[in-house]
Amino acid sequence: MDQGEAAVWAAGIGVGATLVMALAALHTGRRANKAALDAAREAGRAQVEAALAGVRLQLDGHREDALWQARRDAYAQFLNGIENVRMALVHLAVAGPRYFEEGLGRGSAVGEGLTHAREQYQNLLLRHSALRLSADDPEVTDAERLSRLAGRLLEDFDDYAGAFPAGDPTPAWRRFDEGLHELRDGVEEWALDARRRVQAQRGAGAPPPRPGDD
Repeated sequence: MDQGEAAVWAAGIGVGATLVMALAALHTGRRANKAALDAAREAGRAQVEAALAGVRLQLDGHREDALWQARRDAYAQFLNGIENVRMALVHLAVAGPRYFEEGLGRGSAVGEGLTHAREQYQNLLLRHSALRLSADDPEVTDAERLSRLAGRLLEDFDDYAGAFPAGDPTPAWRRFDEGLHELRDGVEEWALDARRRVQAQRGAGAPPPRPGDD
């Protein structure tokens, strides 16, 4: 091989080596770019997942807050309703004997008191229905028992008032008086159990107390 051919081969080898190195660098660059792109995708995916997890957690918190508040409100409304009925019955327990047994007061006042007690009882039934929609705790069963007791007391007072023309009102009065004491004790116990359950739900992840809460 003469010097000219050697120079050509040398030049060819040099160009080939340069091309190989360039291709290798390009491949390496592509791999680096792909790795960087994959890393960016993974980082972006992780950020999206973290953001979604935060949103889910926030939505779960709002849902738990709403459920807790609805249950708390249903408890409070039922307690208010049963207390309204009880106080109306207490009023009858005072006004009834004064009119029927002592000849004091007015019969119309007793009639109005009985009408008011019945209206409060109807309101109580609506609140009891709302409680059943908001909770399935043992307090709901106990609330139903108290509602039935309140309705029975209205019937007992009717029996007491109607017993005077017919004879002895004592048995009806005894049932009414004993039932009224049973209602008072039952409401106190129910309120205590409901408060404990609401506090337990708050401690298990429900929202913190609001200003003015007990």
